[in-house]
Amino acid sequence: MQIITRDEKITIKLSEFERDLIIEHTFVEQEYIDILEEAIPRTGYITVELTLDDLDFILGHIAFSANHAEERDLESLLDDLYDRLSEIESEYELVDE
Repeated sequence: MQIITRDEKITIKLSEFERDLIIEHTFVEQEYIDILEEAIPRTGYITVELTLDDLDFILGHIAFSANHAEERDLESLLDDLYDRLSEIESEYELVDE
C-alpha cells in the first residue's frame, strides 16, 4: 500500500470506452468531464491525474449511475468500471501532513 497526502495525484489509466462511460452515463461535474476530455489518448487508453478525493468522488457517481441504470448491460459495465477503479483506490492510504 502506498501512502500519499490528500493533494497528491495518482495516475489512472482508462480506456477511451471507460472515459466515455463516465462522461455519458454519470452526472459527474464539468470539471471532471474537462479532465477526462483533455486527456491525451495513447494506444488504447488515456491517463488522467487525480487525487484520491477526486477518484472517490467519481466512484460515487459511477456507483449511483450503476444502481439506477435501466439497462442491465450498462449496469454491468458501470459495475465493472467501479470495481476496477476501487481496486486502484485501495492501493493507496491517505495521511495528513
